[in-house]
Amino acid sequence: MTRSRWPTRLATVLGILAASTAVSMFGFASASLASASATVPCSGGGAGLVAAMTAANAAGGGTINLAAGCTYSLTSANNMTGGGNGLPVVSTSITINGNGATIAGNNRHFRIFFIGGAPAARLTLNGVTVTGGNTGGPGGGIANIGGGC
Repeated sequence: MTRSRWPTRLATVLGILAASTAVSMFGFASASLASASATVPCSGGGAGLVAAMTAANAAGGGTINLAAGCTYSLTSANNMTGGGNGLPVVSTSITINGNGATIAGNNRHFRIFFIGGAPAARLTLNGVTVTGGNTGGPGGGIANIGGGC
């Protein structure tokens, strides 16, 4: 006697439909689908950029827009990962639209960006100048250690 696989296949399809409905109705989604968007005014300076990057990492990624022509000065290390960094470690996918802005480190004891530690760590810079920063280790302005490209 041959058994039909139809009831098993139907149960699988119904399970997938139920899961899809739960995602759309209740907003259940993985962190990789979430994102944040922020505009950092020139008056926010380096501290505003640090806050925006922290929020983007917490949201699973995001886009940060900088004020046109502004200089965001970093005067101290935000963290000591890999020897010190002026901005939070990039651990998710973050895009920074600079609009001609500059991110400047004026302390030669830290780099500006550190991307790494997770395959989801990606940094895209559009229209921004990164200057200053040095740790004596990898990367003066930007170090990509194990992040995605």
